[in-house]
Amino acid sequence: MASICLNCGTKFYVKRSILELFSTKRELICKECYLKYPLKITFEDIYLDKYKAKIVSMFKDVKVNDLNIYMEEYTKIFKSLLHFKNYKIIFIDSINLTDEVIEELDAISKIFESNIIILTFTKR
Repeated sequence: MASICLNCGTKFYVKRSILELFSTKRELICKECYLKYPLKITFEDIYLDKYKAKIVSMFKDVKVNDLNIYMEEYTKIFKSLLHFKNYKIIFIDSINLTDEVIEELDAISKIFESNIIILTFTKR
């Protein structure tokens, strides 16, 4: 069964083994686009007044048409962050670390009374 890449629009076929032959796994991005626009996960710790903020970004620059094609990877990253104790997880499309944003993160951490993890597609 052919799939259509949501990024470039080309038709591609998913290589399957005999065990996966009748599965309904749907691919959203072709191998060429996946290799051309790979994930570049970065971690950054920001120390606030009382708490700490961890910024986890998935891309350096987003150049894909539809970010939903990376939903499987996003889910895996999100699940891996769930094991952190005393952290609240916030998802933001992109973040620009200015002084005002750091003050806002400090206020959010004080409201939650815990450390926070910011999961974002891009960080500027």
